[in-house]
Amino acid sequence: VVSALETLQAQGVALGVCTNKPHGLSEMVLEELKLSRFFGDAVLGGDALAIRKPDAGHLLEVIRRLGHSPSDSLMVGDSATDVATARNAGMPVIVVDFGYTNTPASALGADALISHFDSLQNALTRL
Repeated sequence: VVSALETLQAQGVALGVCTNKPHGLSEMVLEELKLSRFFGDAVLGGDALAIRKPDAGHLLEVIRRLGHSPSDSLMVGDSATDVATARNAGMPVIVVDFGYTNTPASALGADALISHFDSLQNALTRL
């Protein structure tokens, strides 16, 4: 994932995190994995707002903090909740097939499906 994030950042892509995991824990994990540098202030855990995924407002607030709009954004996720959140926000979604879902990733209704972050750039150009 680091290589993919570095490539996207070098291309000027704004990156954020929208998760239902607790906000403080999410920031701690990102810091420990040395990934915080990619996301800045655009990390929102499930307890950071009065709403959470699949409510579009959770994702829309991340996008707002990035200074963008849903029309120039997309979500990368791994669950039905992530797909529903993206759809509720009116944006495309790429699903990874190595995440936390009991439903096969191919059945989640994503716009693109990837099996490795090396495939992310190609999926982005297709959307």
